[in-house]
Amino acid sequence: MAVTFTALQLPTILTKATCLYEPSVYNGTGLETRKNLVLIVSDVIRAQIAKIEAELDLGPSICSIIKTDGIRVKVDMERVSFYDADHMQIKQPEQFAHAEVEVRCEMRGTWKTTSSYGLSIRCTDIRFLSEGKTSPFK
Repeated sequence: MAVTFTALQLPTILTKATCLYEPSVYNGTGLETRKNLVLIVSDVIRAQIAKIEAELDLGPSICSIIKTDGIRVKVDMERVSFYDADHMQIKQPEQFAHAEVEVRCEMRGTWKTTSSYGLSIRCTDIRFLSEGKTSPFK
């Protein structure tokens, strides 16, 4: 499936959020480095993104990054920078789900395939303010 990318000058998002799930790829093998990260953000951030998507007029085949529970952004696990609450760089934490974080997300442009169109947002930096909740099944 061919993907066309159009770079745009769009604002960078700096906000507090909660990681809803672990970074993942739908139907992935587990070896992917570029994953989806679902973040619960404020209504203000959701409205800002919705306004940008509307202004870009992505059409009826839009694949919005705004989801029921939050927003879905891309994260390259080999390139993203992680920080602790004291702003010190750290290694990738084991637990993302339910962690309170501060994120830096770059709105890079739009992507288009034969059946979909959407806004490209990449999370480049994640500051962990609290640890995620451990599963009771571990």
